[in-house]
Amino acid sequence: MFNLNDYEGAASRIKRVHDNYPMNRFNIRELKIDHDKGYVYAVTEIYRDASDLNPAAVDVAYEARSDRGVNRDFWVENCITSSYGRCAGLLLGVDKRPTKEDMEKVQRLSQEPIKSDYAPGSKPLVPLAQTLTDMVESLESGEIEKAPICNHGVMALKQGSKNGRDYYGYTCIMGKTSGCDSQWYKLNASGKWVPPVKPAFTVSPKSAANVNDMLNGDT
Repeated sequence: MFNLNDYEGAASRIKRVHDNYPMNRFNIRELKIDHDKGYVYAVTEIYRDASDLNPAAVDVAYEARSDRGVNRDFWVENCITSSYGRCAGLLLGVDKRPTKEDMEKVQRLSQEPIKSDYAPGSKPLVPLAQTLTDMVESLESGEIEKAPICNHGVMALKQGSKNGRDYYGYTCIMGKTSGCDSQWYKLNASGKWVPPVKPAFTVSPKSAANVNDMLNGDT
């Protein structure tokens, strides 16, 4: 049995990154949130200096929404914090890659399995272990797509059925009045959802010379 005291907390790791690399930059490279299935997946990268072209460390975290405990309401926040902490561990060169929070989750699951599907009575509850297995299989097969980006950041996944028709796509987190176009997918012949041809967010400078101006914040 492991000892929680042997593991460092995510907040402590993040602070040590700030102490050792005052000009650092944390960046969420990829984020996927499925509100219907109740899981979130995040990829974090850390730059020693904000001006570095390539990250010094990259790591991933996954969380499932539960029907009790902190992951009932803060499952997305926990995923981001865990991703930050794991990535910080790679940069700092820690002996134990998991954070204290990771091992606390392992401890909870070993004592009492937590249901990951949140809507009681609306559909069969999926055990967390099964959800994790599906996630790993998706990662290995490359089936997880990157969520599109709009003017307000990573778009929210919308999936379900209305008036007898299934739908799948992404909408702006700011709602219908944001001015951002929703990205609705279509089913192909093999039954797979295919994204629209038009990207969710594009930058179209008037000329090549304007690219540097936009990068410098002059346009």
